[in-house]
Amino acid sequence: MAAASETGVTGPELIFIDQTLICFDPEQTQNVQTVNLKRNVPQKVAFRWLTNAPTRYIVNPNRGVILDDKPVPVTIELLHQRFSPLHKMELQALVMRDNIAGDVFGDKRRTQEMQKIPLQLGTTLMNLDNAEFLSKQGSPNRSESLLSILDNEKNEDSKAQSLKDLHELLKSDIVTITKNIESTQQLEQVLTQQLAVRTEQMNDLKKSIGEAEATSAKIDEQLKEMEDEMAKLPPGDKSSSSGGAVPGICSLQ
Repeated sequence: MAAASETGVTGPELIFIDQTLICFDPEQTQNVQTVNLKRNVPQKVAFRWLTNAPTRYIVNPNRGVILDDKPVPVTIELLHQRFSPLHKMELQALVMRDNIAGDVFGDKRRTQEMQKIPLQLGTTLMNLDNAEFLSKQGSPNRSESLLSILDNEKNEDSKAQSLKDLHELLKSDIVTITKNIESTQQLEQVLTQQLAVRTEQMNDLKKSIGEAEATSAKIDEQLKEMEDEMAKLPPGDKSSSSGGAVPGICSLQ
């Protein structure tokens, strides 16, 4: 698992979540993302979800215990398309102890044993803008730095230290690039799911439009038949026998 300084994950590696990027599409009528949880240890692992906006999200299940190695699917739903960049969500995990009953998260002495995984919440447009920024962001030319060190550093000790510093920069670049690739791949998966949902919604809309058009055509046909029947009636039969008064309503004298 990635270091805490890179992803914000803290604590022991008790639980694995297959996706930490949760991307909502505000234009959809329903915004539901599904993630899968698996334990990384042989013991039973309790988990729970926390958020600073409990009235905006439905997480199901919002807590539980992973008893075996089977993945546990969890759905995260944004209510009424009301997303805010200030929203935060975190997954917490603790190993279950057989001699302890009740809520394991209530024991403040086990804070150091708890794994905390923050989720990256956002919208489709936010993540697309971020992906575009990453694609345009130029990486430093490390090859020029290497040539500069080899050409300008005359002292061997100084040259060795400069090469070590360059090596650390290259390692940092690799970590950053890897993280960007993972984020882009997650975004691709989310966009594929959202595209499938939109395609389904479009097909349902086309079906509804077709049914409405068929109903409208049938009503038009019935109206035409009624107009034709009215046209065939003699003039005297078209007027009301009550002299124009509306049945059930007294005429104003």
